[in-house]
Amino acid sequence: MATVAMPQLGESVTEGTIGRWLKQPGETVEKYEPLVEVTTDKVNAEIPSPFAGTLKEITAEEGTTVHIGAQIAIIATDGEAADTSASVAPTGAGEVAAVLDPEPVTNQAAGEAAGPVDTIAEASATSEEEWPLDRNVSEAVAAEPAFGSPTGGEGAEGAGETGGRRRFTPLVLRLADQHNIPLEELGRLKGSGLGGRVSKNDVLAYVETRGQAQPAQAPAPAAVAPAPPAPAAAAPAPVAPPAPAPAPMPAPTPAPAAMAASAVPQAAPGEVVPLTPMRRAIAEHMVRSLATAPHAWTTVEVDMTALARYRAARKDEFQRREGFPLSYVPFFIEAVVGALEEFPSLNASFVEGGIQLKREINIGVAVALENQAGLVVPVIKRADEKNLVGIARALQDLVTRARSGKLTVDDMQGGTFTVNNPGTFGSILSQPIINQPQAAILTMEAIVKRPVVLTDPATETDMIAIRQMMNVCISFDHRVLDGLTAGQFLASLKGRLEGFTGSPGL
Repeated sequence: MATVAMPQLGESVTEGTIGRWLKQPGETVEKYEPLVEVTTDKVNAEIPSPFAGTLKEITAEEGTTVHIGAQIAIIATDGEAADTSASVAPTGAGEVAAVLDPEPVTNQAAGEAAGPVDTIAEASATSEEEWPLDRNVSEAVAAEPAFGSPTGGEGAEGAGETGGRRRFTPLVLRLADQHNIPLEELGRLKGSGLGGRVSKNDVLAYVETRGQAQPAQAPAPAAVAPAPPAPAAAAPAPVAPPAPAPAPMPAPTPAPAAMAASAVPQAAPGEVVPLTPMRRAIAEHMVRSLATAPHAWTTVEVDMTALARYRAARKDEFQRREGFPLSYVPFFIEAVVGALEEFPSLNASFVEGGIQLKREINIGVAVALENQAGLVVPVIKRADEKNLVGIARALQDLVTRARSGKLTVDDMQGGTFTVNNPGTFGSILSQPIINQPQAAILTMEAIVKRPVVLTDPATETDMIAIRQMMNVCISFDHRVLDGLTAGQFLASLKGRLEGFTGSPGL
């Protein structure tokens, strides 16, 4: 027997939450085949099996938070006799065990990973006759899966546009049940997940489009209209092949704003919203950071007028050449790298025995996931070895993969300094929390046109001009830095941004 342990998922990560088991006891697993999805405050990642054999036992259930190095499963390696008697885990009263699809699922966006409903019953519909158009998904959720079926898989099945069978996760089924979406209607949704899988966000977006308050109706008029004399039981017979997704229909009352396509679990006002594994991990990490490091912060204002003009003159050509927009963030990161080279004590960590200066400059970039799903901090490795265009390309790649749920564990490791951009939401001043175990975190706020007093150096005459101004805020670990060094760092950064004249390759 071989033990599978919770791996190290980042230098500051001490634990992870089991999001979803991709294999069940009794199933064979190849070495390096995805075995389990794990969620931390930094990333959702698929963990490959370190051994080939048969999954003997799962010792950490879905939703369980486990410390790094702790046992999560036991594998009977090739050559050992695996006891398959535990292939179906016992469940509590009124609860049906989940049968997972053996097809591995790639890393998904935060919020789609295991939530409180992932261990609720999954269904396996076997024919369209069993699920007429006027029957609700709640019946599919309540149905017990056929454990003996070789095709028993992930969630309920429904007919797609091509007439094939589609599978749905318990989370998707639960949402469909809450919003009265029939299984047939659910089967016509175009999924954004791997292989066209319907995700939580797909369902919520559909609910917003068609109107949440409008009860789901069967696409065949005979099944829902009271006027036709034909009995309702005969309605399914003349049903035509499913048409594309129905056109949006007005709802009697508008859906609440909170029900927009959001990855935050929904609840009525006054109810407690369950924490997703990522939200819980972020909360614990932030509390730990504030409890660990004495935070101090300061800010400077930067005149971005010259840089803004430079960017405006080159952004169209950059877009044509690179295929993505040129934002201010690469300029900011390039200036941050230069200032860190000048003041290496900010590219450091407080460790037992002293202050550890980092050899590399790896810039973490805070990325807010879409639909309020959470926050991740992927890392631009060796940013000091990249020019402005190289930084822009690396940033675009990380942000794109972060929002499509395709970041790897390596993308999240090794950060030495973090940059955040709340200015994109209009923020003009903020106090960020340090991303442990780093020594500081920096924010770039909104660039705002406002009147500024300038002095003519030749005549020493004051004048008022409209300039594009931006505040830059830094939070730093007072165990590592004092205000003097932090202020000098900001002054260096300010000078680099205000004195920007160009960059090779741009």
